[in-house]
Amino acid sequence: MRKFQIPRLEVKEYNKMIRYLKTLPDYKRTIAEKKLFLIKSYEATARKEIRRLGKKFRKVESIERYCDRQGINPKTFYGYIRQYEKDGIEGLIPHGWGHTKGANTFNFLLPQIREYYQYGEVTPGKVFEQLREYCVEQGFEYPSEATVRRMIKKSNFYKKKKNKPQKNSPDIRALTPDTIKIVDKKTFNIAMYKYALVLPFLAPSASHDEKKLKQEICNRTHHPFPGVTFKITETTLNHYILQAKRNGVDGLIPKHCYRKTQSKTGIRASIFIKYARPWESISELEKIISSLSSDYEYEKEITLNLLRNISGYTDRFMYNPLDLKLDIHPDILNELQELKTSSHKHISNKATGILMAYNNHSLQEISMVTGHAIKTIQAWFPKFIRRGIDFIKRKPDLKEKKNELKTRKNRIIDILHQAPKDFNINRTAWTLQTIADAYQKKYGVKWSIKTISRDIKKTDYTWKRARIVLTSPDPNYKEKTQKVLETLRSLGPKDAFFFVDEAGPWRVKKYGGKSLTAKGEVKIVPQFQRDRGSVSFIGALDAIQNQVIHIPIKSKDTTAVISLIKILCRRYRQYSTLNITWDCASWHNSKELKEFLADLKDKNVGPKINIVPLPKRSQFLNVIESVFGGAKRAVIFNSNYQSKREMRRAISRHFRERNKYYKNNPKRAGNKIWDKEFFEIGDFKGGVYKKQM
Repeated sequence: MRKFQIPRLEVKEYNKMIRYLKTLPDYKRTIAEKKLFLIKSYEATARKEIRRLGKKFRKVESIERYCDRQGINPKTFYGYIRQYEKDGIEGLIPHGWGHTKGANTFNFLLPQIREYYQYGEVTPGKVFEQLREYCVEQGFEYPSEATVRRMIKKSNFYKKKKNKPQKNSPDIRALTPDTIKIVDKKTFNIAMYKYALVLPFLAPSASHDEKKLKQEICNRTHHPFPGVTFKITETTLNHYILQAKRNGVDGLIPKHCYRKTQSKTGIRASIFIKYARPWESISELEKIISSLSSDYEYEKEITLNLLRNISGYTDRFMYNPLDLKLDIHPDILNELQELKTSSHKHISNKATGILMAYNNHSLQEISMVTGHAIKTIQAWFPKFIRRGIDFIKRKPDLKEKKNELKTRKNRIIDILHQAPKDFNINRTAWTLQTIADAYQKKYGVKWSIKTISRDIKKTDYTWKRARIVLTSPDPNYKEKTQKVLETLRSLGPKDAFFFVDEAGPWRVKKYGGKSLTAKGEVKIVPQFQRDRGSVSFIGALDAIQNQVIHIPIKSKDTTAVISLIKILCRRYRQYSTLNITWDCASWHNSKELKEFLADLKDKNVGPKINIVPLPKRSQFLNVIESVFGGAKRAVIFNSNYQSKREMRRAISRHFRERNKYYKNNPKRAGNKIWDKEFFEIGDFKGGVYKKQM
């Protein structure tokens, strides 16, 4: 058979399929859900077997075991997997005329089909051709050839063949129990019971439904006589009927039960096996067999030699005394006798085992009486010598085991705090196998991987992947952040605060992105595209009014920053102070910009400009970065602009609609980062914020 890959169904994908199946008709949904559940259940079972067996795992054997547990045919399950691999969930949904759907669609054509069809003379294929011509003439929709065949079969238009009597068939009336061969009583009862079951099917003139009667016989459990129960399949019942018709009651007797000759001699002696000393019965059995007369002397001699060898083997090991190396006091022996009759299973077994060993019984005998393994019994004796009768009375002391577990867990944590190279292991991170090897090197004790994994789960250590985050290496990080925070907290009614940054250049091309897509479709974005130009702009975000002021620029330089400051001074001329914060780009600290700000200060025209720089590499503190990210998700991703002008219009419209929304719904910008009331510098560390764009 073909070996399939193990299907993997993720939880989200599985739930999505279930939701899709709920939209289907019931007769399709139930069948598809059953197939999908079997595949999902086998996937979980196979994953467990792979972890347990490792390289010994075999797919074909795994599928056969699973099908045996579920009670389905492996070939049928292979078909489900093949359908799912080929067409996905659609492959598990039944299609076509089947079940009850479409059953009455072409019922109006049944009289016409009855007219055309004649059993043995006209085939269903010819009926389909005649029916198609009739439907075309009348303007009806005609069914398929397979549908016509099913309708003929379901409507029973065909004539049943007459059951011709078999040649040389025996007379049913002559089949009486008197003709049965000589068998034992049990076989006779079984044959008569079978004869009673098949008797209704042997009379040709019986007026009953054979199919219904067979079904009733196969569904019930049969009790031919006390102590025997069985069930009969329809194939077996048909076989009984055939044998009864051919050979009468003799055909219902199992072949191995025939007694051609009765043996005059037989074993009538009974063997008494002692529960405490079962090996002693071998010698009794040897005496009984040697006293019997038989025509097969060679086989008899082989059997006797085998019994003698076994008897000699048990003599060497059974009767050797098992010395406890301790004289047990009579009072302790009395206590052991009392504990032997205890209702507690383990106490009774231990006391029984020690008493049997004291009386020089073998380990095999003790194992048979107590039901424990020989190694377990051997461990009882040193404990009894060391602890006495308390070993049997009291429960085992778990303090030593708990201390051992605690010590092992602490040692594993100590190893995890070190690097693998400290133990001469050429790895940069720990694995379960390397931890076990390091433990053995350091403490001289070897533990399995499962034990190490179980101990690690009890600690606070888990396997996690490192996350790449933004960090700020600025040595004056806290001072600069404190200054920005104090400025935000001390804003007056005539003060404004702006987050300033540049965006772009964004190429004018076809972009990909996340979007709703029909099933089976895949959006394609070419890697190399014709250059249509690029768009860049600089923007300022008002922290109080949450409004964005932006202007398009050709490049990121000092000229663009000066142009933005002029626009801010003109729009906010009624304000007294404009606080501006930006990152540490080179053009934000250029000589030309410093001269421009100095001229504004000397002229004393318009609001005062106060620059509050952010720390180095701290884009996560600049709130306008997230605004630019939202613009890119809204109007850049999944776009295909043909010119720079078209892209600029879309960006400008996005910011206009955003400003209008926050004008009608006032909200401060950056409350999640620069919380006015609850923000603390000590809790605001670099390296805990994901990248915004």
